[in-house]
Amino acid sequence: MKSLSGLAVVMLLLMMITACKKDIMTYNTNDYVYFNTDSSVYSFVDKNDDVLKDTVLVRMNLIGKLTNMDREVNVSVESTDAVEGQDFSVLRPVILQKDSTFLSLKVVVNRSGELKDKSKFILFGIHDSEKLKMASLDTRARHKLRFSDKLEQPSWWDGFFFFPWDYSETRMRFYVKVVGSTKGPGLEADQAGYEHAVIIYMLKAATATYNEQHPNEPLSDEFGLIDWDVYWMI
Repeated sequence: MKSLSGLAVVMLLLMMITACKKDIMTYNTNDYVYFNTDSSVYSFVDKNDDVLKDTVLVRMNLIGKLTNMDREVNVSVESTDAVEGQDFSVLRPVILQKDSTFLSLKVVVNRSGELKDKSKFILFGIHDSEKLKMASLDTRARHKLRFSDKLEQPSWWDGFFFFPWDYSETRMRFYVKVVGSTKGPGLEADQAGYEHAVIIYMLKAATATYNEQHPNEPLSDEFGLIDWDVYWMI
């Protein structure tokens, strides 16, 4: 009886393994792409005057399987108040490289005099292609890029919950002066490159120096004296 019971267990295990293999071999689904964020802001304001164009990277991510071949992503300009070929151009084809889980849509934006007074936008949309489909994520199927040559509240400002500061142009100008960029803290390609704590120390030190040099007019904006206090760092 014991040997028969053992044989039954072995047979059952073999059946389960076979079923699992069959499931793995026959499993099939589509692969999808989506924008990492629904919007972004770019400004030439922290660039030298001789910089007349720049390439903005809009990140996109994969939901699905890695493959050993490049795959083209179908991205279109849904709407814009800029002129393609004059104000901007999209580098095509847009390719998800083999064995990669993300890619960057490359948008070349041109610097013109009117950008000092107004911003322009480009709304991008993802559409199904032969190898990659649009992910069913309502807020990530499109991405709105706004670009200008003036100070604007960056899209990352309110997204960092550990930065409780009210936005003002004065505060942003000081941030750009100290950090050297309008980009947010972090180490990714589309961020400033400094960790959050490092930027806080930089801003605090620069503000203390400024206030020492201007004792009668310390750094202030419409909300009052500017500090860079955050709850997670003393």
